Amino acid sequence: MPPQSEGGRGIDADPSLFISTFGSGRPILCLHGIEAHGLRFLGLSERMPGVKVVAPDLRGHGRSPIEGPWTIEQHLADILPILDGLGPEAMLLGHSYGGLIAWEVARAAPERLAGLILVDPAISVGAEVARRGVDDSVSLRRWANEGDAFLELAVSRPETGLWSVALDVAAAIRRDAEGWLRPTVARAAVHAGWQQMQELLRPTEWRGPTLLLEAGQEHGIYVSAGVVKQMGAQLGEALDHVVLDAIHSIPSDYPDPLAEHVGDFTRRHRNATRS
Repeated sequence: MPPQSEGGRGIDADPSLFISTFGSGRPILCLHGIEAHGLRFLGLSERMPGVKVVAPDLRGHGRSPIEGPWTIEQHLADILPILDGLGPEAMLLGHSYGGLIAWEVARAAPERLAGLILVDPAISVGAEVARRGVDDSVSLRRWANEGDAFLELAVSRPETGLWSVALDVAAAIRRDAEGWLRPTVARAAVHAGWQQMQELLRPTEWRGPTLLLEAGQEHGIYVSAGVVKQMGAQLGEALDHVVLDAIHSIPSDYPDPLAEHVGDFTRRHRNATRS
């Protein structure tokens, strides 16, 4: 099914977020990471029949409004109306920076989702990790043509992720006024995101079923042992922690194990609804 543009108004009444929607069935609202876009969840959708994947481009990314503010509060104002429109069976999935936003959505409105899936969420990351993220930002790159863009973006990516590189080149770059191809991401949104990802994990009243998928090859860079311990203390038996043999870019580079674990989680909790 081709992407559809749907709702999600922000607190400042800016234009709606652009939302990619794939498949039909029980809805999963998917939030991408910094410098990504909603189409990255196409791989997950193709491997999960009977599930409706709803994946907005976050503010400052892709085809959504580029203007800020790029605060957590603004992202919540953008995302909560979308979640409410999906019905009581909706689950929420967030990857990386999207995992932080997903945690905050569950904090703000624990009664509005049936399950929470955190895919290597970037919460309480170190200052040096954040500095490297800003310095190496894809928002700084430019290319003369699509071929150059693909070759550079494909460096160090596993073969299982090359589909998403091609998708990035096709849908997430555009020509600037000087004729260069550049990623569709606001540089200021990148700075704001990495600053927020350094903040400590906040306590939550959410106690619903939660799946934490950690990228084992990152050795705790994004999901530290301390954060896992804090989540466990807050969520108790509701938390299911799984370590994948993967790098951080799980939705793009490891769609098969992602779909396997998300599918198992949704099947085990298919009768869960918001209380």
